[in-house]
Amino acid sequence: ALQHALDSSTMDNHRKATVHSFTDLIFKNAFVSFQDEVYTGKNGIPTGNCVSRQVADVTLHWLLFFMVFPHIENYRAIIRFWKRFIDDIIGIWTGTRRQFDAFIAKLNSLTGAYGIKFGD
Repeated sequence: ALQHALDSSTMDNHRKATVHSFTDLIFKNAFVSFQDEVYTGKNGIPTGNCVSRQVADVTLHWLLFFMVFPHIENYRAIIRFWKRFIDDIIGIWTGTRRQFDAFIAKLNSLTGAYGIKFGD
């Protein structure tokens, strides 16, 4: 997601490299503490880190707009409302339960490789 955003940015290459380096630094040094224990992430960034919200927002935006929406056109007519805040989505579905289950399965097939799973 970050690489795609940087590739489509109008920033000069030096600034792009700087943003990429800072992001790597943040990810490699991110940790959270809970009950006197310190945890670091193995993949991604731990929940609760100061940049977790921004990383989740950018990642989900990229994933939905570039990897999901182009492949769910046939469901658009039965999604009356769809809004997202960070990693939460609320919607109004006007189709059947069977269509909804098929829609969730489609979403998960498109996002599973990125560690994102939608539930009902």
